[in-house]
Amino acid sequence: MNLISWLASAALVVIGCANLLARAEAQGVAGTQPSAGSDSSGLVLVGAILLDGGNLVDSSRPCPGIEIGLGQVINGKYLTLLVQQGMYKAWGAPKHYEPIALKAGQWYVGSVKCQRLVGLSGSGGTTYRGPYAKFQVKAGEVVDVGTLKLQYSVENFLLSKGKIRTSIEPTDQERLAETRKQTPAVMSKLVTRPMIVVGTSEREVVMRPGS
Repeated sequence: MNLISWLASAALVVIGCANLLARAEAQGVAGTQPSAGSDSSGLVLVGAILLDGGNLVDSSRPCPGIEIGLGQVINGKYLTLLVQQGMYKAWGAPKHYEPIALKAGQWYVGSVKCQRLVGLSGSGGTTYRGPYAKFQVKAGEVVDVGTLKLQYSVENFLLSKGKIRTSIEPTDQERLAETRKQTPAVMSKLVTRPMIVVGTSEREVVMRPGS
C-alpha cells in the first residue's frame, strides 16, 4: 500500500469514528451506555406497538419493526424533531432498547411507522400519523412513559378507510430487564409516568398511497 492509499484509509477511519461519536452524543450515550439526564434534558423510555394486519384485516401480531416520530408544538404548530427506532431483536439480542435523551418539556408521539425492513430507516412502509399521545420530560430525570398501542382495522377496503384504536400499555418487561442489566445506576433513578392519549381513543382514518 503506498503512502497516499494509507493516508486515505486512515482518514476514512477517523471520519467513521467521528460519525459514531456524534450519533452517540446525539442519543445521550456515553460509549454504548445512556448517561444521566442533564440540567436541561431527561432520559426517556418510550415505545410503540402497531397491530395493522398488513392493512387488510385485524391482527394480534405486532408489526416487527417500528419507527416512532416524536415532536413538540412550536409556535402553535406540531413539528417532528426526532424519529426513534423501536426495539427489535437481531439474532435473539434486543436492539434499540436504551432510553433516549430529550430536552425538558412536553413531547408528543406524532406518528408510528411499520417498517418494510426491520431496523432499516428509509426502507419504506406505512406511517400512521397522529399525534396520538403526549408526555412530559423533566430535566435530570429518567422516566418511563410506557408504550403506545395502535390497532388498525379496515372498515372499507376499496376506499382505504379504517379505524385506529389507541391505548397506553406498560413498557415491555424484557426491555426493562435488559436496560437494568446494562445500566443499573441509571435505572435506579427510573420513575414511571405513563403518556396520555391525545383526543379520542378511537378515530377514523383514510390510508393514502405512500402514507
